[in-house]
Amino acid sequence: MKLEVKKREVLGSKVKKLRREGILPAVIFSKGKESLSIELVLKDFIKAFSKAGETEIIDINVVGEKTPRPVLIKELQYDPVLESPIHVGFQEVDLTETVKVSVPVTYTGEETHPLIKNGKAILIVLFDEVEIEALPRDIPHQIEVSIEGLKEIEDVLTVVELEKYIDTTKVTLLVEDKEAVIAKLDYAEMLEVEEEEPMDVDDIEVTEQKDKEEEGEEGKEGEKKTEKAKEEKKDKEDK
Repeated sequence: MKLEVKKREVLGSKVKKLRREGILPAVIFSKGKESLSIELVLKDFIKAFSKAGETEIIDINVVGEKTPRPVLIKELQYDPVLESPIHVGFQEVDLTETVKVSVPVTYTGEETHPLIKNGKAILIVLFDEVEIEALPRDIPHQIEVSIEGLKEIEDVLTVVELEKYIDTTKVTLLVEDKEAVIAKLDYAEMLEVEEEEPMDVDDIEVTEQKDKEEEGEEGKEGEKKTEKAKEEKKDKEDK
């Protein structure tokens, strides 16, 4: 995968003009080097990104440089309204050193699984990506996991299963708990939770009135006890 780019002189808020012309502002980050501001054709980037994603090496040819730069797409910003890329950050990598990246995990066989087809079960995905370490050229585009091993509801797939679908001599899974569940079959029908019926406005008013009446009765009872105590005290004094 290759991309042709140019060094970018336009910076700051002026990049809006570039975007209007179909040009995507970007930057290349390099370990031990200064970052390089670049620009490229938006359509070319979208085409490359659809194939490479964030896991495949892209060779960037910068106009004026003799050697292509191997990079990974690391920071992609989108327009919140149009949902199109407005800026991208490329990380230049050393092809002789391993890198740590997150790789998508996809699950196959869901469409043909008997329990899912008949509506009795659903697939619950707990891991849709996993962190790995590998040389840049050995990074898998994604890890495809078959769910045909899930025979019964509540059967699970664990991290160990992922190792069946990668070259463990080149790729290392960076997950400490190998028994962590990555996906499972669960019941399609969830138990209905009984909801409390909302109290009617009239009921609220009746309840409030009742509380007030009870408070009033308690107040009257207290007054009676106070009057009685005063009378008893007076009788004692008279005697």
